Amino acid sequence: MDVYADIVPNHRAGGDQGGYIYNPKGSEAPGRFPSAKWDFHLNGQGDWDMDVGGLRDLAVETPYVRDQLYKWIRWFDKQTGVDGYRIDAVKHMPPNFTEGLLYQVQEGMNQKRFAVGEFYDGNPNTLGWWVDAVRRRSSLFDFTLFFNLLDMAHGNGYYDMRRLRTRFGDLEKSVSFCNNHDTFRRANGLHLYQRSHLAYAFIMAAAGYPKVYWLDLFDDNGTPREWMINLVWIHHMLARGAQLERWADDDLYVLEREGNLLAGINDNTVNWRTEWVKTSFGPNVRLHDYALGVVDVWTNAQGWARISVPPSGYVMYGRDGMQNQQPRTPGRRTRQEYEASADMDMRPAGEFWSEPVRATMAANSQTWVTVWTKDRSVDTHVAIFDKDGRRLHHARGRGQVYFPVTVPADGWYQVRVDLEQTGQNKRSDYWLQLDYQGPKTPPGPAPTNTTFDTLPLVSTSVGP
Repeated sequence: MDVYADIVPNHRAGGDQGGYIYNPKGSEAPGRFPSAKWDFHLNGQGDWDMDVGGLRDLAVETPYVRDQLYKWIRWFDKQTGVDGYRIDAVKHMPPNFTEGLLYQVQEGMNQKRFAVGEFYDGNPNTLGWWVDAVRRRSSLFDFTLFFNLLDMAHGNGYYDMRRLRTRFGDLEKSVSFCNNHDTFRRANGLHLYQRSHLAYAFIMAAAGYPKVYWLDLFDDNGTPREWMINLVWIHHMLARGAQLERWADDDLYVLEREGNLLAGINDNTVNWRTEWVKTSFGPNVRLHDYALGVVDVWTNAQGWARISVPPSGYVMYGRDGMQNQQPRTPGRRTRQEYEASADMDMRPAGEFWSEPVRATMAANSQTWVTVWTKDRSVDTHVAIFDKDGRRLHHARGRGQVYFPVTVPADGWYQVRVDLEQTGQNKRSDYWLQLDYQGPKTPPGPAPTNTTFDTLPLVSTSVGP
């Protein structure tokens, strides 16, 4: 599973003096980015200078604010090891700022990070302008398609399905969606709730990067909706290859993901639709409907197929024989860097074992543990323990300590840092980096034990 962080660099909530002041005497902790009135747009106008939802608009184009946010995202990326970002309200920030923000965690850190921006606009040309303006560092939520899907789902069978052709045309950068936290369960005319299965069927079959909103995935009892789980499976297993339009009229839309998936969606609320459509599957191929279980069909000698789609329903045809198959998930490694300092949740190292940093690791996989200390004159001990507090490995050094360790079983492990005992009660900030592979099966909740190896750490304490 990839984890994408939802970040909001455009505006701030809380603060003092109307939300324009963040300092040590304010109502909130200032962190490392104290800000004053001149760091905001006061009573600004226009997309880039106005408050959003009554929240104070940061002046991200000024050098101080820009640099603080660039420093922050580098720190956040190292701390969390996230795989990408959703960037809130990108319409209200200069694109060159957003481009620079993403540079920090892409080329700036020699890594790849997915990004998607929330640009609330249905004009596909405007969306394309923004993607180019940020040098294609980010995808965009496809609001053009969203508005069309909303009309289709709530059109009571009177929607012209040919309108589904109109969407943000850069499919490589299109993140399609049917609902989000701003639209769901609000009386704003944007909540897509009627016949949402048709809208989701389209985005899960079509090209793009579909998003499933969690309140659509689960019913009111917290149970996953089977039809949604099925569409997620279809997307993972079948929705690949170029998108080809195979039929489009007032009621029926049929698309193919070349040679992999043939999807038909019927807007008519009363009647079935049956049509011959061209396919890329080749001649005499048996196709199975992996959605509703409509009868299997065969392509003819020319590769055409005769499909039937139920009213207000959809079919998802793929090659027969993929029933019960599951996506294969490759092993994944994670790298996280934790900072311990007086203004962080993790305290500086002292002449005692620090609080543990816990991670789940896969059996027989190698983990790299690296610690850097701010005070390079002190001896530092670093050890890794299993969930029961047994010490598996231990190293000692100054300035930087690192070692590899192969963990014996799937489960939770904990790393602790200590300064060598001198009786002087020394302290030092430090950074701990873990590079590890997680287990495929979650091991359960993190251990709450506080027992661990407390052998005194003196100059002779080396090895496990």
